Amino acid sequence: MHELRFLNFYNSSFGEANKVHSEALEFDFTELRYLSWHGCPIKSLLSSFLPENLVKLDMSYSKVEQLWNGVQHRAKLKEINIGYSNITICPDLSGFPNLERLDLRSCQYLHEISSSIQDLDKLHFLKLSGCSNLEILPEMPCNLELLDLSCTAIEELPSSFKYLRRLVNLEISYCKRLKSLPNSVCEWKSLESLKLSSCSMLEELPSDIRTLEYLNYLGAENTAIKELPSSIIDLKNIEKLCFNRFRVQGDTAVCITNLPDNLYCLSSLRYLHLDGNSFESIPRSIINLSNLESLYLENCKKLKYLPALQLRHITAFGCTSLEVLPCLSIFQNINDWGHFFLADFGNCCKLDPNILEDIVKDALQKIQYRKEYSYDEDDEDVSENAFIRYPGSEIPEWFKFRSNGSFINVELQPDWFNYNYVGFVLSTVVAPCLDRQDGLEEYWCIKWNCNLKSKDGVPCVKTGKFDVGTNYPDIRSSHVFVDSCVDISPSELLCYDNEISFQFYIPHDMKQHYKVEKCGVHLMFAQHCEEVDGSSQIGEDEDVLSLANAHNNCEEEDELIK
Repeated sequence: MHELRFLNFYNSSFGEANKVHSEALEFDFTELRYLSWHGCPIKSLLSSFLPENLVKLDMSYSKVEQLWNGVQHRAKLKEINIGYSNITICPDLSGFPNLERLDLRSCQYLHEISSSIQDLDKLHFLKLSGCSNLEILPEMPCNLELLDLSCTAIEELPSSFKYLRRLVNLEISYCKRLKSLPNSVCEWKSLESLKLSSCSMLEELPSDIRTLEYLNYLGAENTAIKELPSSIIDLKNIEKLCFNRFRVQGDTAVCITNLPDNLYCLSSLRYLHLDGNSFESIPRSIINLSNLESLYLENCKKLKYLPALQLRHITAFGCTSLEVLPCLSIFQNINDWGHFFLADFGNCCKLDPNILEDIVKDALQKIQYRKEYSYDEDDEDVSENAFIRYPGSEIPEWFKFRSNGSFINVELQPDWFNYNYVGFVLSTVVAPCLDRQDGLEEYWCIKWNCNLKSKDGVPCVKTGKFDVGTNYPDIRSSHVFVDSCVDISPSELLCYDNEISFQFYIPHDMKQHYKVEKCGVHLMFAQHCEEVDGSSQIGEDEDVLSLANAHNNCEEEDELIK
């Protein structure tokens, strides 16, 4: 086997010891380039275990406790993966001058890394995440581009970190002992992503963070940061800012109470996550963030006022003090294909339901507009849809079909296919049951069945659901849900009778906690064509013919089935 170049000991039981024994390595593997042995049962490796031409070594999920002793010279070795193993010390690596990637993630017994790592000039990828006993870091090689120190026990970063001028991604999330970042991090001119989530003792960011000119992601969820440094507004390339405070409990969490007035300077910002904080308002200047798409404000209990917004996503679930939404049109106009509108005002019981209905109407008009053009261009991949939730007890009054209870019939007029139908919109009113437990956090959804009957009497059932989601799903009063993601095309409907019905229900164990009180159905039609008797009819013969052809094709298919 001296010419063998690729050797993979496959482990069918992922994470368990591989049943191949060490005798398998008694052959001559001089030419071996790739060796993978997941779950290797050997506890100590010999130097002969490293063939001199080896390029990649993958020993992840192994029982190895001790690697080779001394210096092993393997000039061709470029990648080592010993993640999820039992090693306690990372040995001397100076004999691997061309090593590019080192993966030691989740080696929970690892407590020491050889100082020789600083001499690996070609090392650009280093993962130490999950090494929960690693308290001290050695000096690092200066050409690192990705460094992951998440879930380690480090208290500070070495002074040599200021030389990591090629670093692009740094993750230090869940480092519970980390108290501060050195100002030298501001010398990382190439840094694009900085993740500090759940560093619960971290109280501030470096004051001169403005020098990180290429930074596009800054995540500082669940930290002890009370305010944003004034220089943060100079991050011209930042696209995503996260300062969430998840699951705020009383006054124990450290929250941000004020936001900079000049947030408008963050000209590239697209996503702003501020869940669980304690400010009362968002600066009006946010309306000048022309690229802002998503704003997350869940459980900001003190928030009272939102400025005029133009977004694609806004989540304000649990903002129980929110009273003012000054602009009825919160959604951006759609300029390209395939967007999803989300507006979640769950448990915002102080908001005016009439304003929220106007938001629903505005969102669906924009979706209808884009679906109209996808209809013209016969584009089946377009996916403009909306999901909206808000406190209320009535289906929006402009829904043509409304019903008490969870069942509704929809009778289409005989010539309905002469109109530019582009889609259904569904709505339900869901209320908590009287014996519902407070604080429910289980996933639940609202499901629906659409019952159709073909021309020859054969029934068909289409199904779907409103995804309520797993974050803060517990509603305290009646809520209106609106969803336009209904996968029923015009060509499908032409194959069936003009009467269809919808049944809405809460599935599984959650039906004892919530009930569907009312439901509604709204049909969207294209609006760009000539108005006739208050309705938008198709203005082009070709469109009528295409619908008629689709109808005929369905009838032909029915005949073939018979």
